[in-house]
Amino acid sequence: MFAFVRVDGHIVPCKMLYHLSLRLGDSTPPEICTVLQRLYSDDKIPPMPWELHAMDLGISMSYANRFHDIQVVPTMSIVSPMALAEFYSRKAKLDLWAAVSFDRSGLEADDDSPELDADDDDGEENT
Repeated sequence: MFAFVRVDGHIVPCKMLYHLSLRLGDSTPPEICTVLQRLYSDDKIPPMPWELHAMDLGISMSYANRFHDIQVVPTMSIVSPMALAEFYSRKAKLDLWAAVSFDRSGLEADDDSPELDADDDDGEENT
């Protein structure tokens, strides 16, 4: 299963391996967490035609079937489901993945911003 996840303050495409419920002792509430690997990318991936609009479109490029080390994050860090499109880059001469977010309102990067709670599109204040 793949999803975009907030890791270290950035929304990144990830492969989710496990969901765990951890409890320390009998009287504490369980901690729900996800074991995942971020998809691997670097600046050697050639630019794609949509590169200038990648953030607005919710598209992230990575190497196919290459991942960072395993991490554990709170399950609440999952931001949105995603699709993977695999293709061969003749320029880079290797397989690449385009991760595409299924949930794009354009506000995801700033969703913790207090300005988002101030007004609706109709100008009325949220309560």
